[in-house]
Amino acid sequence: MLCFVKDRDAALLEMKRVLRPGGRVVIALLNSRSPWALFRRIKSRVKETVYSSAEFISPNGIESSLEKAGFKDIKVRTCLFFLPINSEFYLGFSGVQERLGSRLFPGAGAFLTATATKP
Repeated sequence: MLCFVKDRDAALLEMKRVLRPGGRVVIALLNSRSPWALFRRIKSRVKETVYSSAEFISPNGIESSLEKAGFKDIKVRTCLFFLPINSEFYLGFSGVQERLGSRLFPGAGAFLTATATKP
């Protein structure tokens, strides 16, 4: 939901506030560096969608925001490297695409996860 929040910094500070020391936050969102985000942006310009007001975040962007909020032990990963094509034949090759994408373009997966710890 973080890509739909107007003030990301305030939201992260609140997450940190309610965590106990040593507590961990887990964040999942669409990666701004992925083809999925591009398709969502294009679609939202043609038709009103839930993503019309989304601010997609890059791996570096979420890492920087978590650091700014005072989190430590930050780990960011991406996955889902196949394109958003709804075809049974195409999706049959998704495993191969995942393996290749994670090796060749590790920061470009559609799904972005970040974990961080409150000091």
